[in-house]
Amino acid sequence: MFYPIPIEDISSTCNYIILKQISICIEVTIILCITLVFIILS
Repeated sequence: MFYPIPIEDISSTCNYIILKQISICIEVTIILCITLVFIILS
């Protein structure tokens, strides 16, 4: 038997993955900025 996956499930999963990636990107950017500031100040 073939069960079609509901579109809502796919889109919500995609949104979740995209949001996770964006939040990881933001965290990495913040960490990089902080280290840069420390390097400049020291």
